Amino acid sequence: MKTVKHEDNITIKCDLNMAEENTNNDLAWYKQNFGKLPENIVRSFGDNKKYRFEPAFNSGRFSINVDGVFDLSINEIKEDDVGTYLCGKISTSIIEFVSGALLMFEVF
Repeated sequence: MKTVKHEDNITIKCDLNMAEENTNNDLAWYKQNFGKLPENIVRSFGDNKKYRFEPAFNSGRFSINVDGVFDLSINEIKEDDVGTYLCGKISTSIIEFVSGALLMFEVF
């Protein structure tokens, strides 16, 4: 669990090493809110150095480090960003989640 404050910046680590992953496996980040289905944030493709953000997460506040890792950074955290973030690899149509973090706001 990671606790953040309004407008904090955060990086969530992915436990996958892009250099070691088979290029047949795409990498992806998902966000899940309580009681809802996971939403795709970003997905790598090809040689895993190319990626595409979904429109809802393409505001410029979300970014990916693709220098051997697939860590997700969120700038200027908002209340809507609270949720569970999951990193996984996709092989054909199967998603295997390997790491994640619950992001919560600090209560004052």
